[in-house]
Amino acid sequence: MSLRRQLLLVSLLVLVLPWAAYQYVQEMEQALRQAQRTALLTTTRAIALLSSQYLRPYASSERTLFAHRIDRPVILDGYVSDWQQLAEWSQPVVFSGNRRDSGSAATGAVPLRLVAGSRDGDLFLLLEGQDDSLRYFNPARSLPNGDRVLLRLQRDGEWRDYMFLTSAPGTVVARALDGRKLGAREPALQAGWQPFVDGFRVEISIPERSTVEQLAIFWIDSDVDSPPRWWGTAENFAAQRGTAVRDPREELANRLREFIATGTRVRVIDAQRWVIADVERSTPALSADMTVRGVTGAIAQRLVRAVLESEEVRDAPFSFARGRLLEGGLVDAALAERDVVTAWFKPRRFADSVVAAAMPLTRAGEAAGVLLVEQRSDLVAAVTGLAMTRLVLLTFFAAIVVAGGLLVYSSFLSWRIRRLRNSVEGAIGEDGTITGSFPESSAADEIGELSRGYGRLLRQVREYTEYLRKLASNLSHELRTPLAVVSSSLENLQSESLEGRPAVYADRAQQGAARLRAILSAMSEASRVEQALQGGDRQSFDLHALLREVVPAYRDVYPKCRIEFVCTQPEQSYTTSGVPELIVQMLDKLIDNAADFTPAAGLVEVQLARHRNNLVLRVKNEGLLLPDAMQSRLFDPMVTLREGKGDGPHLGFGLHIVRIIVQLHEGTVSARNAGDGSGVEIVVELPCEQIDR
Repeated sequence: MSLRRQLLLVSLLVLVLPWAAYQYVQEMEQALRQAQRTALLTTTRAIALLSSQYLRPYASSERTLFAHRIDRPVILDGYVSDWQQLAEWSQPVVFSGNRRDSGSAATGAVPLRLVAGSRDGDLFLLLEGQDDSLRYFNPARSLPNGDRVLLRLQRDGEWRDYMFLTSAPGTVVARALDGRKLGAREPALQAGWQPFVDGFRVEISIPERSTVEQLAIFWIDSDVDSPPRWWGTAENFAAQRGTAVRDPREELANRLREFIATGTRVRVIDAQRWVIADVERSTPALSADMTVRGVTGAIAQRLVRAVLESEEVRDAPFSFARGRLLEGGLVDAALAERDVVTAWFKPRRFADSVVAAAMPLTRAGEAAGVLLVEQRSDLVAAVTGLAMTRLVLLTFFAAIVVAGGLLVYSSFLSWRIRRLRNSVEGAIGEDGTITGSFPESSAADEIGELSRGYGRLLRQVREYTEYLRKLASNLSHELRTPLAVVSSSLENLQSESLEGRPAVYADRAQQGAARLRAILSAMSEASRVEQALQGGDRQSFDLHALLREVVPAYRDVYPKCRIEFVCTQPEQSYTTSGVPELIVQMLDKLIDNAADFTPAAGLVEVQLARHRNNLVLRVKNEGLLLPDAMQSRLFDPMVTLREGKGDGPHLGFGLHIVRIIVQLHEGTVSARNAGDGSGVEIVVELPCEQIDR
């Protein structure tokens, strides 16, 4: 892995910052929630003292009718347009019977439904019944007749009966009922009677709702040829136990509005779980200081909420329907513990959490209801969301800056290291010799020290290489005089008359001296080649013409093999610069090497071609292939594949001299097996003196 990628990976450690900050924000949110819960408990206890003054204990078995608040004026016309918001809360009546019995609990499908509402201190009732044979009142008869409505009201502990009956749809004024006789009209009690396809509707207005203690209402269905049937809210027409009316307490709601804070909803629930006060104060829009402005901030806030939304959705521990508490786990817990109970819930994903508190309400030492207070944690969510969003933005930009800085710094380090590598590669040739100067860095860091260390190492390698390069010449010079003494002594010894074994030993010593002189000549030849080029005059010459002249001569020198010269593009220019004598010497070594490994009647092919700005000379011979390990070492000194072939010594200096000549001509040389597997080819590339236009 490159240094740049390593530093980029290290820069990812910056992401530890948002994780740590997220943990801190979570702890902060828990602390804020605990503070909000404590404040809500204090608010709940204060509101409970106020709410209990507006409640009184009710028996759980008491029948009640809840009068829902009506927001718009009611027109007594028998139509339900005024009751749209309350129509779903209508309830079937409880009892049914006929004129000859006292009645019983209604079973099966009940054709009469009732809903109550209150507005401006008045009570309104809506009766909706199913009757396919509606009969109207006949004024000619003195007794009540036809389909009619009986209303019983209890005021000041006394029951009073009223009858609504009409001869036609429209407005109806109630008449007092004394036993079975109709009395005077009661203008304060009016109704609107309206039939429809399958039945009828009756809207009744009862003024001064606060004076009504209980009520009972009946629908009497008078059909032809059958006893009249009735449905109602009491077991009979003379029942002393009616239905208590409950309605929202506007005075209590107005008082509660003065105490609750924004984002809070308060419900006061009586002993029969009717909601008598429901007040809510909405939360105003957050100020600019509590929001993240701009498109980037909005996107970041959405991402934060989408990614960090970890709290699960939890349903509210209570539910309401038709103005009444249905499921109240939190309320039941508060009543069981007789103290304030709190709970958190989350209505839906991405919504603010809500903390709810329930506290029992007592009046004169008896349970009178429950106070339920809800408060949204939008401020807590805003604070934590704002902190987290800003943290994400800051961390994002910090990560970009850190990653960018590390990228620039890593690129700079990579450039310095690559420059150091290139300098080292440029200073060392393919044969391991120091061919160029090495620029040392003056930087005071580790890379600078490494550069200076490489410089010292290369100077030592250059000095040692120079010593090794001159070693052969020095040894040749130093050994020639002793070798001449030995050779002359052996010659003098052979001039004496030696017989037997001394003559054999003297002859062997003379042969060894001859071989030793050949070795010394080969060792000093490389030095003479370099000196010849340095001392000789470079000139431009045509390599193609040179090869056409010298290659035919090799056929006479090496008659056992076939030597051919091939140039596929003779019209090209093959001019190069150098010393032609050394090029011929190089070719001598190549042909000599190829001929030694070519079988009898084998082919040695000399090829010349032009490739871009280089002249490519190939010497290919048939025969054994090169081992893979020897292809890169073949041009090193003292390396040979000959196994005692010929009479002279083979020290591996021939191809080493070839490489020296090629390098002195600024070219390259390589050895490889031929592509067709027929033998070995040595490729020499020399630069052209000029480029064809």
